[in-house]
Amino acid sequence: MVREPSQELIAATAPFQCVRVTDMSRVDLDTFAFDYDLTLSVLLLSLDGFDLVTTFTSVATCLNNVGPGLEMVGPMGSFPFKGARA
Repeated sequence: MVREPSQELIAATAPFQCVRVTDMSRVDLDTFAFDYDLTLSVLLLSLDGFDLVTTFTSVATCLNNVGPGLEMVGPMGSFPFKGARA
C-alpha cells in the first residue's frame, strides 16, 4: 500500500530539485577527446629531453589538477625548467 505524502513533507521538499541518475555502464570512453589530448601533450613535451615520468606527471598535474607530479615536478620541484614551450 502506497501512502500519499503529507503536506509537511511536500513543503519540506519544495526547495529541492529532482535529479536524474544516469547509467554510465554503456558509455564508450574512447569517444572522449581527453585521452588524445593527454597523449599528444606528453609526446610534445617529451621532445624537451626529460624522462617519461617527469613528462607524463607534469602533463597529468596540469590537465587534471591531481597534485604534485613525480621526479622533477614532485612535491619539492617546480615547472620553470620546462621552458617557454610548456
